[in-house]
Amino acid sequence: KIYVDKLEVALGDFEPALQAAKQGSSEFYLNLQADAAVPYGTVAKVMAIIERTGVNRLSVLTMPGH
Repeated sequence: KIYVDKLEVALGDFEPALQAAKQGSSEFYLNLQADAAVPYGTVAKVMAIIERTGVNRLSVLTMPGH
């Protein structure tokens, strides 16, 4: 599941949702959290979208023991 501002979005809608959330914010930051069940290809696509939209404050969150 992908969430932008606590709203679930489909992978195909992630980029426009991220752009809309980022617009007008000079202090925009993003937390990325993915568990071991998420295929690497999906994480790579999400990371590419994040880079393409110009997000420069990104935290990657992990869960202990996962």
